[in-house]
Amino acid sequence: MVEVAVPCEENDSEADRAALVAHPPVSSPLTKVRRLEKPHLLYYGGPVLPAVKVIALRWSAAVPADHSAAIEGFYRAFTGSAMFDWLSEYDTVGLMGVLDGRPGLEQRIGHGTFAGTYTMTPAFDNAGPRITDQQVVGELAAHIASGAVPPPEVDAHGNPTVLYMIDFPSTVSIRSGRGFTSCVDYCAYHSWVSLKGTPVPYAVLPAVAGGCLAGCGSHPNPFDIATVNASHELVEAVTDPVIAVDSKGGPVRPTGWDDPQSGKDEIGDICNYGPNTDEMLDGYWVQREWSNRWKACIVAPPPNTLP
Repeated sequence: MVEVAVPCEENDSEADRAALVAHPPVSSPLTKVRRLEKPHLLYYGGPVLPAVKVIALRWSAAVPADHSAAIEGFYRAFTGSAMFDWLSEYDTVGLMGVLDGRPGLEQRIGHGTFAGTYTMTPAFDNAGPRITDQQVVGELAAHIASGAVPPPEVDAHGNPTVLYMIDFPSTVSIRSGRGFTSCVDYCAYHSWVSLKGTPVPYAVLPAVAGGCLAGCGSHPNPFDIATVNASHELVEAVTDPVIAVDSKGGPVRPTGWDDPQSGKDEIGDICNYGPNTDEMLDGYWVQREWSNRWKACIVAPPPNTLP
């Protein structure tokens, strides 16, 4: 029997949910007004994904095959790109948790790999047009247990190394663990679940159609919006794969990197707002991410500045 823990989602309250989205919320009543504190990511002592192994999952065969083939190329290019070179500034070697002062996990972020695409066959009662995050987790666990999907992996210290990126067809609406609806309230999110004691990071990527096409980006090509959303969630999962909050919604260990001063935001959320949030990288549109070192949202540092 597969042990499934309740997934820990990024958002902790309805008022503060920007960590869910790959762009500002689709519905204007939930749009968040950013406070004026200067962004700065802090390390809370948890893991990062030092050499992320990306597994792409199709929720069902209804996810277009041409999209899956194209997103494979994106994951291969992106995980070996210049962005993953400068993400080394979020290595945890020699760092202490900002709250508890205990040693971190001595990890270094580098290039990742793409490990293949797998098609899920969700159970009939979970495969309808409206599903929940709990059902997503249940199907992921069941497919891992059956061998239809590769199992999660951990390093020598029990830290996760695999990230499941789950694409959904346009006919499926996903209700997050906090009750938000895909393409109405959010564009994408990442979270994690414990399976037999192993932390398993995953990302939910609704199809770029309907509300997600109208409200999740300005690119005329839906695939370009999809790669922007995927880049946002992938980099956030690399720098903060195992999210945890206290009773007041503040980040605590085993959270990785987070910015509570500007609204408990992660590396991508800081750069969600305003014009020119996206940039071309190796032929794909991606979202810029926050650099503490450069105090800016970047895709890569200025030329000739990498150590």
